[in-house]
Amino acid sequence: MYPPLFVVQANPSSLDKVEDLVDLIHLNESSVLHVLRQRYGSSLIHTFAGCHLIVLNPLKPLSSYVDRVSGRGVASVRVV
Repeated sequence: MYPPLFVVQANPSSLDKVEDLVDLIHLNESSVLHVLRQRYGSSLIHTFAGCHLIVLNPLKPLSSYVDRVSGRGVASVRVV
């Protein structure tokens, strides 16, 4: 016999790409991972969790970002 499964509530699909995770109705691990996966798939690599910023590595050059930042007088940009 298998142990009982722990079922968590899901958020409505309107919150699939929410910019701030604090806005989720049901805040749990699976909901956070789902939102991050949906945003990453749409090239939305910046997500907030309250006052904290989560940035997912897009594994591709960020030339447009570097161009915009370097145009503001920043001497160098280090993308880690």
